[in-house]
This record gives sequence, C-alpha cells and structure tokens, in this order.
Amino acid sequence: MYRREADAWKREPPHEIGQDVATMLDSLGLVQAFRDASASQKLFRTRHLLEQFSVAFAEPAVNERLLLAAQWLFDSHSASNELLSFVLATVVLEILLGDKNTSEVTGLSVLLANRCAYLIGQSRKERDEVIRDFQKIYDTRSRIVHRGQNRLSSDERRDLYTLRWMCYRVIQEEVDLLKADQR
Repeated sequence: MYRREADAWKREPPHEIGQDVATMLDSLGLVQAFRDASASQKLFRTRHLLEQFSVAFAEPAVNERLLLAAQWLFDSHSASNELLSFVLATVVLEILLGDKNTSEVTGLSVLLANRCAYLIGQSRKERDEVIRDFQKIYDTRSRIVHRGQNRLSSDERRDLYTLRWMCYRVIQEEVDLLKADQR
C-alpha cells in the first residue's frame, strides 16, 4: 500500500485486517477478480473500477441516491446477519427505483420489479425472469420485515445472491446513464 505525501508516494507497512473485513471483501468478489490476473490485467481492472467510481463521485449532490445505494449494498456485504443483509440489499433497489407517488398506485413490489426488469433485462425472457425472481425476493423481504424470521433457508440464501447481482446491475446501469449524460 502507498500513501501520497506532497509530490511523492510513500510505501506503507503492511497491516492485518480482521476476519470480518476479510470475509466482507471476499464476498464483494474483488479478490477473485484480481487473484489470477497478470500485472497488466490488474492495472486495467483497477483503472476501470476507478473510472466507474469517478463518474458517481464527480457530482456527489446530484448522484446522492446512487452513492447512498452503493453504501447500502456495501453494508449488505458487511452485515454479519444474513437477514439484515437481505433487507439492506432490498433497500438498494428501493432507493434507486422507488417512487412514492407511483408506488401508491401500482404497489411498491410491482413498480420495483418492472423498473428493475426493464433496466437490466436484455431480452423479453430475461425481463420476465427478473420480474419473477424479484417478486420472490420481495416476498422474502416482507416475511423478514413483517413477520420475523430466524434465518434464511438455502433457497433464500441463493435469492440473496441474486438480489445483490440485481443491485450491482442496476447500479452499473445508473453509472452508464451518468456516463451518457457526460457525453
């Protein structure tokens, strides 16, 4: 690790991170993306990630919802309780795709499912799958929040991974829209 001081980069001594942080970083998938990559691939991937981040951070006030959603997704990975992780990830989509006035007419889960499907689905079949998966995920979220639950079943755990994938895809599409606006 290096830290910039004035006009030079100073090498920082290595330091240990806790197991909880290591587990969270592993769940983000960053370690796997860099593990077997060559030095040039690591540089390319790092540069690509920083370019993606820079678009969102360029105007924090304008991109407040996107940055907030990204924080909630990070918190979903950081939470040690899977039930909390599930709810936190659902909030990501509520932040980015929700609209109080429209949801009062159509219902929040229907609104979110449709917006998510049309944003990330690449074909009619994919959109139908996203809507179906989202409805199942939102039913689980409602059970957790309104009735309480001790833990996720193995199917619900798979749904958590699907939910996080949806969150990543929606965030990526939002970043792509920001890039298009800059052009």
